[in-house]
Parts: sequence; structure tokens; C-alpha cells
Amino acid sequence: MFGNNLHVLIAEDDPIIVNIFMEFFKKKGILNIYTASTGRTAVKKFTQHPINCIICDWNMPLMTGFDVLQTVRSQHGRYPDVPFIMVTQVNYEKEVKEAIINRVDDYIVKPFKLTDVEKRFENVLLSKLPEEFVNLAINDLITNNYDNAYRKLTKALNVLPEYKNIAYALLPVYVHQNDQISASQFFKTIANDPPTALWHYACGFYQMYIKNFSDAYAHFLSCADKLEVPFEKLKLLQLECLINEKNDDNALKLLELIDRSSLPCLEDKKKVDEYHKRFHRSDRSSS
Repeated sequence: MFGNNLHVLIAEDDPIIVNIFMEFFKKKGILNIYTASTGRTAVKKFTQHPINCIICDWNMPLMTGFDVLQTVRSQHGRYPDVPFIMVTQVNYEKEVKEAIINRVDDYIVKPFKLTDVEKRFENVLLSKLPEEFVNLAINDLITNNYDNAYRKLTKALNVLPEYKNIAYALLPVYVHQNDQISASQFFKTIANDPPTALWHYACGFYQMYIKNFSDAYAHFLSCADKLEVPFEKLKLLQLECLINEKNDDNALKLLELIDRSSLPCLEDKKKVDEYHKRFHRSDRSSS
């Protein structure tokens, strides 16, 4: 999945809150997650691993969150400007101001809602690691969360107007929105670009949109050689191309190869279930 370049450190001594953060990041497609239950352990893990984002509670044993922040910011050879989000209590206004002076990027106040975490995390990521922010949007795209993908991509376009992956990810969104004018315009701008996994993915969606299913199938097949897009998702898209071409024999063979449990979202799982029912009904009627 896209977004695996993010390595997030959660420094928190409450295991319940740690689990909340871990589930939040996993749903974003972020798999490289490290945890620390003391401030001292947080600093140690920061020096041992390629951490590029830190969520840290203020009230940590052995070293406070503020001590962790100061230590991280003084690591000249490492990544002193690593995105750092502090988790604080409601009545810590003085401490928050002090953390801001020491270049904390943002803060989350307990008790918090996941929407608060998402907003703070996205703002910091867009500001400091905009390409990783785009990767989060691409994960939304791959899991059919088109509204979230569109929201993130249009924000990112203001920060990285020349970044090609934004255009590649927006094309399937416009296809999903049935925005024929925008989809056609975006396809023309990227049609002659050097092929990448995401480029093939975007072009495949557009070719399906204009009912050129053989070209769409070829794009999804080429995309399957890359690791960024889940393999089962690509097989499902190839299956849909074969079905639209009425190539039922090869479609059925491919359908039997799809591992339903590995598909990235419930909507795709339901599609596979429906295709199984359709082909089984066809078998019964022909017999």
C-alpha cells in the first residue's frame, strides 16, 4: 500500500490510547508503527529507527513529553525537524505554549475524538511531509473512499502543484464522479508520461470509463508488477474488464484466483460475492 514510507512513533503510557492510535494509523494504510511507554524509550526508538512522525503524551514516565521534544529537536545528525504532535490535558495551557516555543508542530487535547486526531495529523503531514500526505489520499482511493481522497488531493494540489501523483490519483476520482470533462482533461495531461504503477492504475480507470476494456485490462496487468497497489484489487479490476468484454471463461478462471479476504475494503468483497453468485446462476441455467 502507499504510505509505507511513514514510520510513526507513538509515545504513550496508557495502553488503551496506544491501541486507539494504532488502529487509526493502520486504517490509514500506515504499517510501520513503533510504541514507547516511557519518554526514555521514545528517545531510544527515535535514534534506532527511521521515525518520521511522533505522537507523544506530555505526561510520560522517566522523561516528560516536553523532554522528549527538546531531545529530538537537538538531534543534529538525525531528523531534528521530525513532525511532532503533543498529546496534553485540558488544563496544560502553559505547557502547550512552552512546547510551541520549542517547535512542537501541533497538539491534541485529551479527551479527544478521532476526527481531532485526523485533522491535526493531516495538517502536520501536509505541512512537513506533503508527498506522504498524498500517499494517504492514494490509500483512500484504493479503498474506494473517493470523497476523502478528493478532499486530500485538492488540498495537496495547492502545496505540490507539479507533483504528478496528484494528477494520477485525481483521474480515477473524476471517473467515479462521472465528471467527463475533468477526466478527459486530466487524461490528456498525463497520457504521455513515463509509466509508473499509479499512472497505469489511473489510465486503467479512464480506459474503463470510455469502455476500452482491453486497454484497461493491459494497464491493470502492468500495474500488477508493482507492489504499491494490492494485488487482489488489481485482479478484481481485471475481472471487471473481462466481464465487460463478455470473456466469461477467463473471467471465471480469474474469479477463482481472487482471495476475497485480501481485498482492501468491504465494497470490493461484496463485488466478488456478487460475481460468484452470477456465475453460479449461469452454470445452473446452462445445465
